Amino acid sequence: MRDYSNQAESSECTPRLVALEAQDDAVYQRLETSDPDELEAYFKVCRKNKKKKNNRKMVYIIEGTNPEFVAALGGQFRMHPSFFSDYLVVAHMSTENQSIDNILPSIACSRDHLCLEYYEFLKWPDTYNDDVEVSDCLHTGRGANRDKDLSTLSFNRKCSVWSSSKSSDGGWDAVVLCDPPPRIRIKATGMLVDDFEPWSGGYSDFLPYKYQMECLSGPPRTSMLDDLRYYLQQHSRHLDLDEADAPLLFIQKIIAQQYAQGLEVSRTTVLNAQLDLSGFQDLSSFESDNVELKWSNGQTHESSLMFDYENLRQIMIQLGIPTSPGSRNDTKDWKDTASDFQTLLTQAEEVLQQMRSCNSAITGLASIVNANQAVKAQRLALEAAKLSAKEAKRARALVLLGLVFVPLSLISSIFSMSEPYSVGHSRFWVYFAVSVPVAIVTVATYFVYDTELFSEVSRLIVEKMRERWKNWLKINDVSTKSSEEDFS
Repeated sequence: MRDYSNQAESSECTPRLVALEAQDDAVYQRLETSDPDELEAYFKVCRKNKKKKNNRKMVYIIEGTNPEFVAALGGQFRMHPSFFSDYLVVAHMSTENQSIDNILPSIACSRDHLCLEYYEFLKWPDTYNDDVEVSDCLHTGRGANRDKDLSTLSFNRKCSVWSSSKSSDGGWDAVVLCDPPPRIRIKATGMLVDDFEPWSGGYSDFLPYKYQMECLSGPPRTSMLDDLRYYLQQHSRHLDLDEADAPLLFIQKIIAQQYAQGLEVSRTTVLNAQLDLSGFQDLSSFESDNVELKWSNGQTHESSLMFDYENLRQIMIQLGIPTSPGSRNDTKDWKDTASDFQTLLTQAEEVLQQMRSCNSAITGLASIVNANQAVKAQRLALEAAKLSAKEAKRARALVLLGLVFVPLSLISSIFSMSEPYSVGHSRFWVYFAVSVPVAIVTVATYFVYDTELFSEVSRLIVEKMRERWKNWLKINDVSTKSSEEDFS
């Protein structure tokens, strides 16, 4: 079941179910409801009609789920619970460290349903601030990623498809689980946002031009339910409605187009990152914080591309499509989804390699910027050392001036400089005869103390005293021993 420890906060989501019936080459809507009791009543009528003749070809598209709808669908079609649990899981790795995405081909071929994961790119509304953090999708609990440079918001989406075996009368049932339109919360303000528009007009219509001209409206591009209903009702003649997996063609084409648009966004992101790194001869303008932000964004984009690549591989494994392209360049049938997914897988790998190369370049740029900053720091330290040396010289000059004039003023104070030793009298020379030698001795004492000579002399004196002390102890010890021998 859903891994609740890995999902974001959830808000109430009202499921929506549409029941479509295929008759001849057309598809008609039989029911649209959000009430599970109404669905139960509809199933009761269907069970009564099946007793007479079981030739109805029904497609049930459910947008969002709740326990009541799950119980109604499971009770009607007796499908395996994994059909719902695979769709509800929101994490790539559960808390018990059990992988939920790595499907082996031998397991995929034995399952009676498909679970296809993809990304939907929407435009961030202009009415909201770009620099905000958003929650995951409140309706599904799946991730939402912001790209502030392109003003895009990508949502992780899922679509699960189950189909029954064809009855003896040719009837069949298909159930499609898909995600509702996204809804998020701005974390800073708590404001709910759900007024999104498709990025760049949405994915391209995959039908050939001549069929598009027959129906000029095009898909609404609001949700998987609305788009799938549009294609089934407007272009059902292109499907083999005798097969239970007939709706799967349109689902594959829609998801493939979503991946194609996502890869275009990724190419633009890689190109912008490469342009940011080119054309610079002087890297001194790059700040460390700016480079670290580029590196972080690059790692985020690389991780997103890795998920795209792995999701494409898992889709191809479930559909039984070889993951190696082979020689399919001569494809002429627009229904050839195998060629589409093989091409998308190759493109995803190429863009991933380009992103990795760009990240390596950003890592090299970070090393260069850090080295430049280290050189700048060394230059600043050297300039600081030079400034400190200048200050030391100035302080030393002041000390020398003080050492010269302090003895002169001191002696003047001691002798009071009265007659006949005062200025202008016959014995004034005595003042210089006394003070000048004192000043010389004071300055000499300062230099001796300031240089290593004082430390060296002190060390030599201490060593001499230690040697004499040791010699004295030895002489004293010898005399004591000789006295003891004489006594004995």
